[in-house]
Amino acid sequence: MSNKLNPYQSPRSVDAVDSWWTRLRRRLFRIRVDRPPVFANGEAIICHGLAFFIDPDNASVLYAASPSSVHTPQRMNLVVAEAIRVLPTFLADHPKLHAQLRSRKLIVRLIDSYECKQSEYQREVALEWDILDAVLRDAPLDEALDVT
Repeated sequence: MSNKLNPYQSPRSVDAVDSWWTRLRRRLFRIRVDRPPVFANGEAIICHGLAFFIDPDNASVLYAASPSSVHTPQRMNLVVAEAIRVLPTFLADHPKLHAQLRSRKLIVRLIDSYECKQSEYQREVALEWDILDAVLRDAPLDEALDVT
């Protein structure tokens, strides 16, 4: 190595400019998480595209919400199936919540965006814990999951 200055090095007096990718990400993804959500206060935890949250005033319900611009019964069936598929992963990622959420009814909702208030939804379907317990134990489900 030599002690000569690198002619291709940026001058130190010039501030670095953000790359096009950084600017694009900042513009498209405006939601910034400064701290982890407080699930017990009703803040959502997003797992595989589904927002899981609870109502702190209602200890019998767990909510799963999916943003969608399509609100058809077929889309709702897809979101319900996805919520059932993702629930074991969500509980595995957050083992401390499993005991707190056990025996709650799962209400699956279609929402317009993650930024919506949790009370704003287009469609919802309620699933009893018996169905969810069968999934968590890997028991076969019957065809009763069709919500149309």
